[in-house]
Amino acid sequence: MIQREVIIIFGRTGEGKSTLAKKIIARYNRVVVFDTLHEYHGTVFSDFDSFVDYFQHPDSDFFLVCRFPSPVSFSYAARLLFETQEDILIVLEEADNYLNSVSFNDAYDPFFQIVTRGRHAKISILAITQRPTLIAITLRAMSTRVITFCQTEPGDLDRMEDWGFDPEEVRNLEKFKYLEKTKGGIHDSNDKASPSQHETPKKDILL
Repeated sequence: MIQREVIIIFGRTGEGKSTLAKKIIARYNRVVVFDTLHEYHGTVFSDFDSFVDYFQHPDSDFFLVCRFPSPVSFSYAARLLFETQEDILIVLEEADNYLNSVSFNDAYDPFFQIVTRGRHAKISILAITQRPTLIAITLRAMSTRVITFCQTEPGDLDRMEDWGFDPEEVRNLEKFKYLEKTKGGIHDSNDKASPSQHETPKKDILL
């Protein structure tokens, strides 16, 4: 059984975030993607009402893609998942829309509740964003894995240092290479001790 995780991936466009995310996502049988970038294929929901209707009689396994026009609908969907589902992975593309410092000052925010209390229902989070400065630093204590590809902006490098990374190592990462921090320490993408080196996909994911 997959243990509950809160995974954050930082990286600029074209660095390899999607490829790595695909490997992680494929381990899960029950996945909901908040897909503001329209990058994923699956059962697509463009309105919140149809999303609610689906969960009246959900399949045992699913890959659901939410493309709501209103940001409020994503919050409603997050609350629905938090209150009714378990053993799922929620994927947050452009995660800074949901896991920013404003949200994490609001204990009633559904994304805050999922991150801080979702372990009871084994709700895992995969948060994907370009810049570390856009994510609430309080997530540092709640994450189980933090992965960063190359960062070059001074503010982002300072933030990665706050998260325990060596900023020079982060700056000098080659394309498609990353550093990964877990409770066991920091590993690079070639290190066999890195959890990402042992991802075993159960299925193919189309991005």
